[in-house]
Amino acid sequence: SRLISLKQSSAMGLIANEYCSENFITRNRKECVFWAKTAAYAGNIGSARLYGSLLYQGMGVDENKAEGAAWVVYSMNKGNQSAIQAVKANISKYSPDEIAEINKRAAEIDAQITASK
Repeated sequence: SRLISLKQSSAMGLIANEYCSENFITRNRKECVFWAKTAAYAGNIGSARLYGSLLYQGMGVDENKAEGAAWVVYSMNKGNQSAIQAVKANISKYSPDEIAEINKRAAEIDAQITASK
């Protein structure tokens, strides 16, 4: 709770990466999602990409492709290389209207995170 109250996003990101490592299938998915989401909302861009991927794929959470894509785009906009590659690989799956909605939501995420700091 101290990490959360102090908004230590880099430490939360490390914890998320540990719980969401390559052994995700055998690990506690609830902890993975909790730490990825918590670190993402604290502004950790790597965790934002991770949380977006979890949402997009429905891993440990209800699948929500649009919200997941928005988190990945938010992370891309902040310079995360993995997110940049993911967006480039998947952009053709979306219509211009869907892209506009995803970008709008990514901007809302950015504003929410900025306001909470």
